[in-house]
Amino acid sequence: MFKLEVYAQTINNKAIGPLGKLDPASFLSKLLPALIALGFVIGAIVFIFYFLFGAVSWITSEGDKMKVEQAKNKITTAIVGLFVLLTLFAILNLVERFFGIGLRKIGIGPFNITLFK
Repeated sequence: MFKLEVYAQTINNKAIGPLGKLDPASFLSKLLPALIALGFVIGAIVFIFYFLFGAVSWITSEGDKMKVEQAKNKITTAIVGLFVLLTLFAILNLVERFFGIGLRKIGIGPFNITLFK
């Protein structure tokens, strides 16, 4: 009779390298820490630039009360953003300790990076 053979085709994406060969759980366990770390880095960079932008705006306001107030609002917004970022970090740390998972550990080839032990 007929013999049905099924061949699994492997799709290799050169952009993600060996990550394409992982099962979904392993892939997600490597992707989540990288995304969380990227989010914290982007948040810190945005804070620095927005804070400096507010400070430079204050310096260049030339005593105009409206410009000084806008600069103060920018600095206040930057500080609130930093507070939110640090709060998220504390919640993440609490979740890691409570559930025993490591969301801040990133493995990149031979390098293992742990954010803020």
